[in-house]
Amino acid sequence: MSFWQATLDTRKFSFESYGKRKSDALMALGDLLRVHGEQYDLEENWYSDWMEDIQYREIELGVGYRDRAEVSRLMGGMHLSDPDSFKGPKG
Repeated sequence: MSFWQATLDTRKFSFESYGKRKSDALMALGDLLRVHGEQYDLEENWYSDWMEDIQYREIELGVGYRDRAEVSRLMGGMHLSDPDSFKGPKG
């Protein structure tokens, strides 16, 4: 199963939102930006200049990411706290 992430990094803040579809992630990000603008008493549509900087990526459940790139997929439900895990027991 996968979902979408929308991110926007500004000089002072990093915003992110998620949705089942790319459009859902964008709508959630738009809501977040509007609320942020209200909280900081910014102009209406303050974020319009930043819209082209929004980045999207599709994320899959059960997949490990490093620096936003896929590294590994979940295999057999191993956990780091599992003494039989290839990493050994946690702690």
